[in-house]
Amino acid sequence: MLQVKHVLAITAFVIASVTQLAIADVYKLAMSKEDAVCNHMINLFNEDLKIHGKLKYEQHVEFSSIGWTKVFEDYCDLIYMSEFDINDDGQIDTVVKNAACLSNEENDVLYVYDKGFNAPKYPPNFKLDATMVKQSSGVIGSFPKGSYYLKKIPKFKVGSYEGFHYLGSPFLINPFRFRNKTFIAIDSPFLTEDGGGKKFIVITKYKHGNELDDTCYLELMSEELKKSPKDEPKSRGR
Repeated sequence: MLQVKHVLAITAFVIASVTQLAIADVYKLAMSKEDAVCNHMINLFNEDLKIHGKLKYEQHVEFSSIGWTKVFEDYCDLIYMSEFDINDDGQIDTVVKNAACLSNEENDVLYVYDKGFNAPKYPPNFKLDATMVKQSSGVIGSFPKGSYYLKKIPKFKVGSYEGFHYLGSPFLINPFRFRNKTFIAIDSPFLTEDGGGKKFIVITKYKHGNELDDTCYLELMSEELKKSPKDEPKSRGR
């Protein structure tokens, strides 16, 4: 009789293991203008989520290939500089990245100096004041109303209200290189849902001035995954 109960217990455990569900966050493609880079970044980011539970930009050569030099550091205020072709026109530009605090989280703004014209000097003569900011040829991150609107997918509707999906501040802005082109990943450390109840990362290109050309929208979704018995600890009889 005890042996029969033991067999029934093991059978029940196996059935429970097969039907048990796990929730995993994954990125899915919501918009693509260049499948090669969009699919590559989805695979990259999903691998980060699977292994680390968050994105690890600095661990990927696509991002680390753009070398940043720290030129200023103060409490909750870091400034970096780099030289690379941010708009793919064949000319090397100077880019200043200001990573300051907003709501106790990093908030990035990039100042672009086309072909290095009027760019700040490196330490010990570095200075980034209002005059230097005005001399930049473009700014990425100072978005109107603190939101970046996703205008290449349909609007959402909530009751009588209709609006674009968006990313809300603060922003993490990370340029990267893929197949000899420069792209920029924009996301939010809060990853809060927009008015349509969705969360996104934007992959975009810098054109000129303050103009961006969105290449991919990656939507963060929760996915139910069935666990197989081999994923669970095995029951052992005594």
